[in-house]
Amino acid sequence: MRFTLIILLLTAIKIIFSLLIKQDIFLYEDHDIAVNLLKTGNFFYDCDGARHYSFQFPIYPFMLFMIYKISNINLFCVILYHIFLNMLTAFMLPCVFQKWLGVFNLNESLKKYSGTIVKISVLIFLLHPIINYYIFLKIHPFIENLFFFTLLNFLMFRFLEKNNFQNLFLYAIAFGFAVMDRTTLAISILPFLILSKNRFGFLRLTRNTFILFLVTGFVNAPWLIRNFHKDNIVGFASSGRDLWKGSIPDSEGSNYLNSGLNYYSALSTKDVNYIGTLTPAGQNDFFINKFVKNVKENPSGYLKLYLLKLKNFWMFRKLIGNEYPFFIQQFIPFYKFFFLTILILAFTSCFFIRKTWILMTMPVALSLFHAFFYVETRHRLLIEPLLIFLALISAAKLYSLFKKSNYNTLRKFIVSFA
Repeated sequence: MRFTLIILLLTAIKIIFSLLIKQDIFLYEDHDIAVNLLKTGNFFYDCDGARHYSFQFPIYPFMLFMIYKISNINLFCVILYHIFLNMLTAFMLPCVFQKWLGVFNLNESLKKYSGTIVKISVLIFLLHPIINYYIFLKIHPFIENLFFFTLLNFLMFRFLEKNNFQNLFLYAIAFGFAVMDRTTLAISILPFLILSKNRFGFLRLTRNTFILFLVTGFVNAPWLIRNFHKDNIVGFASSGRDLWKGSIPDSEGSNYLNSGLNYYSALSTKDVNYIGTLTPAGQNDFFINKFVKNVKENPSGYLKLYLLKLKNFWMFRKLIGNEYPFFIQQFIPFYKFFFLTILILAFTSCFFIRKTWILMTMPVALSLFHAFFYVETRHRLLIEPLLIFLALISAAKLYSLFKKSNYNTLRKFIVSFA
């Protein structure tokens, strides 16, 4: 009850802060799509001379549309939506972390720290500066991505504890909407498969997985059919552009070239003019063909770039922070120190506690998946709360070993003295 009040207090402080501090809010394609939907009744984004009806994943723009319709395009109401999602995520995280601790089956020397580990993990999540930056200053789906990611873990454990159709159906519905919010959230299925196999056996796992994909298919089908009908695109959103910019040789596979220029600088004037004559499907094929060309012309170079993107997912690219304002860039050295400490401790937990590998399947799969496209620091933020949680387990383990070592040293000293 006391910790619930702390979450509510921090949420109230965030609301007051958003009222008192006025900053420029960065707008992304989702905002433009929501405004277009509000004004014309159509979900689209104009890009490179073509009207794209499948440029972006649908959930966040539709939520913005509903907020804008009620508030007459008031950005403050979107900030409140972010704060509300952040609060809901914080309410789910204690349960999620406790359930993961149950999976890890901690020994008695660590169990006494479990409550502290959970509470500190949630507090760091609530106070995380970059997560809060996306709450207050970005009309961007990241906070919603975090909510869905946590919701899937929450509903997974609910199903594992009470294996019935209702809980499986809820998980499947949430999974369907989550992958429409961001396809990479599909990596959440890995611990579901592993833990279901361990608890229910292969036959029930097969049945449950079939039901999961069937329900997810029904949730996703209308949007997929609509995208194919509108833009002749197969998928939740056109992905050719993301594939290509993650394969540009003179870059680290991000939104920027090594020179610091935007990835569009890698296109010739002829290419830019040609793109403007294409349909959305034509533009998508154009970028996919350029991606294939980069891979075929220099497969070893692309492999090195893939490994570099993988490294940048877990560490930092050279131009980290160049898309952020100066006041944010000043904090990057502190963030690097904080994150590297967390990363080392998180991976150390895998040596202390064998079953942490089940949780680590999600961060590892996310990094491998993202490295096929393009990689920015914000893509890793999704799994940082999990890494912080694992790091605190390692810290507790090291602390217990230190206490035990000091106790034994003191005992030997007293015995020898006596």
